[in-house]
Amino acid sequence: MDSPDDVYTVWRDAVERSRELVADVIKERGLDGPASFTWPNGRTPSVRDMLLDMIEEYARHTGHADILRETVDGRVGEGAPEDFTF
Repeated sequence: MDSPDDVYTVWRDAVERSRELVADVIKERGLDGPASFTWPNGRTPSVRDMLLDMIEEYARHTGHADILRETVDGRVGEGAPEDFTF
């Protein structure tokens, strides 16, 4: 089983790779340029559309993870535990 630090490192590395890829795509195509994806209806969204969709999906799944965390530790709401540091 992976330690929390190992999992966090994998996540942090994935975030960094994503930031680099997004910066490259924006530099190459701009926010209003076409994404490398075509919807089943034949429409190709803009890079901006894809980024907004990714933000929405990430936020939705973060909410799901929060529900799981609340189930585990019983804490609800937005406040961090009093002993939380980073």
